Amino acid sequence: MVDIIGNFLTPALLVLLVVLIGVGVFFPKGEYLSSELSGLESFSLGFTEGYQTLDVLASVIFASIIITAAQAKGYKDGKSKNSIVIASGVLSSVCLLIIYGGLLYLGATSGIEDKNISRSALLIHIAKSNLGNYGMIAIALSIALACLTTAIALTSAVGTFFSELSGGRLGYKTLVTVCCLVSGYLAISGVDQIIQFAYPPLAFVYPIVITLVLYIVLFGRMVRSRTPYIGALIASTIIGALSLFKVLGMWSEESLSLLNQIPLFEIELGWVVPSVLGFIVGLLLDRVNPPVLRPQDSQ
Repeated sequence: MVDIIGNFLTPALLVLLVVLIGVGVFFPKGEYLSSELSGLESFSLGFTEGYQTLDVLASVIFASIIITAAQAKGYKDGKSKNSIVIASGVLSSVCLLIIYGGLLYLGATSGIEDKNISRSALLIHIAKSNLGNYGMIAIALSIALACLTTAIALTSAVGTFFSELSGGRLGYKTLVTVCCLVSGYLAISGVDQIIQFAYPPLAFVYPIVITLVLYIVLFGRMVRSRTPYIGALIASTIIGALSLFKVLGMWSEESLSLLNQIPLFEIELGWVVPSVLGFIVGLLLDRVNPPVLRPQDSQ
């Protein structure tokens, strides 16, 4: 499965997107339109809109698939396995930067001034204006390949995870079938409806996942105890829950103005400062009561 995705589907997707972005960059269809948002507001919007790509969330799930694939290719010792996994992460990050940056540029130079245009309508306009009818074919193939590669990996990960979690009582094939049927039902509702449905749970989950990934990457080699990470995750979970209630419109104006006193909460990044404080509190607790490291914690 991984070989098929890596050798055929992903390269085909990258070629199609690079062609679409390249034509738009070298032959823009409109003047560059500046945003009315401030730099910080633009960053916040781009950051939270990025939740919909599921890249960070999926990477946590995909990690086991990537590591297993590296081992199957012969990278079995720790050093070589780490090297190939890090290289794949850097390569994928560069590709995502080029693709998302290119699509943002195409949107800014699309000539569309209607702020209420849907995401799918804007993407279709960009494809048609850059490549004509061939653009529609290119974007259709791009979306199909992008969704297919992600769906294959996620469905496999979901089936494996819940099968192992249930001790084999839930069969892998059964779980994969159920996952496909539920996903197929949700898919027919349309892109904008899916995004509207998915954003509230993502607004809750993403601060937690980003905190987990970010702090382990930054401090994983220096801080072996779990206490600081638990402190950071507790803080992010609380802020994630408050953000979820905000998205669902469950706060009154007075309550919302009070919550906006939390640094960066107003721009959907309220988890940053509390997670840092939670991490520091965890470090201080370890100073008072030093943890007893288990053998696997020191590896």
